[in-house]
Amino acid sequence: MEAFIRSHEVLIIFVGMSIYLLIHFFDKRTSRPFAFDLTFHFAFIILAITAFVIFLSEERIELKHVAVFLYVYGVALYVLLCELLLRGFARFLTAKRGERWVKELDYIYLTLGSLGILGSINRLDIISGRFSKVDILAPLVLVTAVVIRFIKTRAEINGWNKPPDAKSRVGDSAT
Repeated sequence: MEAFIRSHEVLIIFVGMSIYLLIHFFDKRTSRPFAFDLTFHFAFIILAITAFVIFLSEERIELKHVAVFLYVYGVALYVLLCELLLRGFARFLTAKRGERWVKELDYIYLTLGSLGILGSINRLDIISGRFSKVDILAPLVLVTAVVIRFIKTRAEINGWNKPPDAKSRVGDSAT
């Protein structure tokens, strides 16, 4: 059994995180306290970031391990941020910023994308004064940007930025 797990570790983690994502989409959030969910989602993010810190000390990193930890980080961050928005933060943002807060997510997305571009420029051999061992952070920043963009799209489609009385006209605000 241990040999099977070691030889299929990436697939097992990928399938497990995909199930975790599906549970998020179909869970009605009525049975568990939010503090439990928050701790659970945050643990996955800490796991992925810890793996990246460990990888920074390695000489070589296999692509499959980078990909799986980027996936773990991305899914966990997406679920955590969506849960925060669904549990009241979207209503707070709508009350404070109005319906435009969803469009303002583009500023975060574009800023993170720009940082990712700088990280990829760091890989060019023609550039002098490059940072060593931080190349792995550029994909992490880009995954964060993509997560923000997915959340923006989901928030727009489901009307998370609409006042409570307007949501009934938009559709199910919990999906």
